[in-house]
Amino acid sequence: MDGVSAAASIWSLLEATGAFVKYLQGIKHASKQKNELEKELSLLYSLLCTLNSLKYHSTDPESWNSAISTLGFTHGPLAQYASTLAELRKKISSKLSITWPFQKDDVKEMMEKMERLKAAIGLVLNIDQL
Repeated sequence: MDGVSAAASIWSLLEATGAFVKYLQGIKHASKQKNELEKELSLLYSLLCTLNSLKYHSTDPESWNSAISTLGFTHGPLAQYASTLAELRKKISSKLSITWPFQKDDVKEMMEKMERLKAAIGLVLNIDQL
């Protein structure tokens, strides 16, 4: 994935993540899992914002394109996160009421995927600082 496509992907992930955080904030009387998932999504939102802003503040746009492309390859971290968000969307839209739609194992698996993305973004952000 080239830098422009990756940037577009980051932007769409930012929008979706923000929407899910807002949804989770509206759920009352949920379990500890809800709070953990909301926290992870909020952290990822922050990292994606930082990553997105780097394209505007990078002194070397080519370096940014190269670094960001490492996240955007087929089945890479951005694609995996997009898949995780699609799972979230499917579960949420299948419920008619605002109740907690996830099983403990579902949340654990999503959190593990998010941890991997956070690590990958952290590496890219560290590379950009070099």
